[in-house]
Amino acid sequence: MSATRIEPVPHDPATVAHRLATASWLCPVLIIAINFAIQPVRSDPASRMMATMLFGLIAFVLATVGLASGIAALAAVRRHGWRGILVPALTGSVLSAGYVAVFVIAYLY
Repeated sequence: MSATRIEPVPHDPATVAHRLATASWLCPVLIIAINFAIQPVRSDPASRMMATMLFGLIAFVLATVGLASGIAALAAVRRHGWRGILVPALTGSVLSAGYVAVFVIAYLY
């Protein structure tokens, strides 16, 4: 009887886990981009409060989505392998968790 060879899991960047990992680091980048995009609006005193509230809501939703997608991608590492998933998912999860923590602390105080 010959030993059977176990084939490695192929690296397919189109899996749901890879897309979730990409979304987890892309959400904090979008928060930063939106923040820079609305800076001219914040300089106008009449629209400052509305722009700040809207940005806060969008940023909180993006941070929550980034954290959730990072956790889901990390949960799929066992099934899809760590290549192309682990580093983006960890990066996105840490950045998104930081944003969520800032929002929660700001809301509480």
